[in-house]
Amino acid sequence: MESSDKDGSLESLRGKLYGRERTARETVTHSEVPTKNYEVPRDWQGSESASSDGKAKFKKNFSMSFLTKLLLVSFLFFVLALGTATYFFYRGSPYVSSVNLALAIEGPETVRGGEAENFQITITNNNNSTFEFAELVMEYPEGTVATEGDGATLKRARIPLGALKSGQSEIKNLSLILFGEKDSEHILHATVEYRISGSNAIFDKSIDHKIKIISSPLDIDVKLVEEVNSGQEVELAVEVISNTTETVNNLMLMVSYPPGFIFKSAMPAPVTDNNGWKLGDLKSGDKRKIKITGLMEGQDDEVKAFKISVGLPKTGDRELGLTYNSLFKTLAIKKPYVNLDFSFNGETTKQYFAKAGDGVRIDINWVNNLSAEISDVELAMKLEGPILDSRSVAVEEGFFDSQTNTITWTKRTKSGLAILDPGARGRVSFNLATFPITAIRGNPLNNPTVKLTLTFKGKRLTDGRVSDKIELAMEKKLKIDSFMQLSNNLYYNSDTIPNHGPLPPKVGQETTYTVVWSVINAFNNINNAQVRATLPSYVKWLGKIYPENEKLSYNSDTGEIIWNIGELSAGQGYANPPKEVSFQIGLTPSISQLGRSPVLLTKSTLTADDVFTERKLESAKNELTTHATEPGFRFGDETVTQ
Repeated sequence: MESSDKDGSLESLRGKLYGRERTARETVTHSEVPTKNYEVPRDWQGSESASSDGKAKFKKNFSMSFLTKLLLVSFLFFVLALGTATYFFYRGSPYVSSVNLALAIEGPETVRGGEAENFQITITNNNNSTFEFAELVMEYPEGTVATEGDGATLKRARIPLGALKSGQSEIKNLSLILFGEKDSEHILHATVEYRISGSNAIFDKSIDHKIKIISSPLDIDVKLVEEVNSGQEVELAVEVISNTTETVNNLMLMVSYPPGFIFKSAMPAPVTDNNGWKLGDLKSGDKRKIKITGLMEGQDDEVKAFKISVGLPKTGDRELGLTYNSLFKTLAIKKPYVNLDFSFNGETTKQYFAKAGDGVRIDINWVNNLSAEISDVELAMKLEGPILDSRSVAVEEGFFDSQTNTITWTKRTKSGLAILDPGARGRVSFNLATFPITAIRGNPLNNPTVKLTLTFKGKRLTDGRVSDKIELAMEKKLKIDSFMQLSNNLYYNSDTIPNHGPLPPKVGQETTYTVVWSVINAFNNINNAQVRATLPSYVKWLGKIYPENEKLSYNSDTGEIIWNIGELSAGQGYANPPKEVSFQIGLTPSISQLGRSPVLLTKSTLTADDVFTERKLESAKNELTTHATEPGFRFGDETVTQ
């Protein structure tokens, strides 16, 4: 029953909700709320009502007073602002703005490195107030120097301007020299700093001027072969040339070597490791030359690059702080058909240096690098030069033709030259000598050289037995150092500087002597010639020199005597008189020297640079004692007596 009732109720509910005949309006029943009447008094009553009334009146009066004051203040501010604006409009503003400071740099935007250029800085005060304690602060590009002064590099400078009145302009002219690499860009920076009256604040305005260096003050010329065999000696010839009108100071050259380069020597010698040279100061047109020799090793077809840079050194002289110019020079490692070379006394150098009369052994070596045979090989060595003594040429397994000064090796003189198998090696040798100085004393040669030209000829045989000609040639030189000789003599009876005192010398009494230095030079011009010797502590320097204009100096602290000769031309002492200087010294013997021949002058040493061979030369003579070298000097007159 209960289930039927529930089902009926549900059906009834569905009919109400979804049936077509359900009513759209529902009846809502409201509960009735009971009402309550309140009595509102018509007048304020009691103390509480009076208090509330007083507060309301105070609040109203206060509000009215604040609004009145606010309106009054706003009106006064408007009037003041209007008056101020009117005053500024007709009288001008006393306030300073950097916008009204005109700062300009006039000057070239492109310059040639190392040449003087003019720049003009203009400062104009367009404000209505005076600038006080104004200064121009200049910041210069690295490597800038002034045209006037000691040549020191400029970095930052403060130039006082003083007071700069309204409308006043100040112009500063600068004459500058910029150094740097070609196509490098630099900034010239100018700043004006100033103050205004009544303020300690510093105001400023800056401007930049871009400058491009379109040419370097220094040119670098490098000579280097384009191709070389691995293990072959190479020579890097560097020349630095000043192409500016100004002197470039404190220069240094740095060379970066490629991997595989083995440094052997350089002329002049480097001052930093094996790749840094001090060039000093270069005037306009001056040149500095450096030659570097080494071995180049590498793989076939590998390219090697040398970097050469010149500029100002950093502290320590191990790198450049500012580069003026730099360049790269490359060479390629190539494998020729035949490795061909010859050496001088075991040295595989392009130039060999010897003294007149020296004997030299020449070894010629070759290797067939081809995968094919080479047949009918012929070697020829041509010898040229008046210093060559043809009678000294001695050949092994070859023939020397004295009419043409040519040595030849063929398969008829050396069987191994008929066929060179792939990878085959070979060697031939000969000896030669140059004329000694005694043979050419009356007719010295200028820059004596023996030029040696080696040629290799053969035929390459391919698989089809077709032959191609192979020809190789190379040249080297044997250079002869100048024959430079020093003589030192001691005179008591001198024609140039008279002497006095007992002979033989006596204890406690002074005897004077004249020393004569004489220098001859046979073949090549020489530079920086200098003679040095030292006086013992018991020998006195008397200061008499002949000729008086010779550059002879004496150091009283060390006792050293230095004769700066400088240049000596080839043939000095042969075609013309030798170079000579005389000076006087004195000896007052001590009792400890009784019966002896005291040393008056230590070993004398002559040094110089050979201009032709670019080598250091030296000649030395033994010490001088009281035994004079003059003709007729009596035996026993050198011994100190009582």
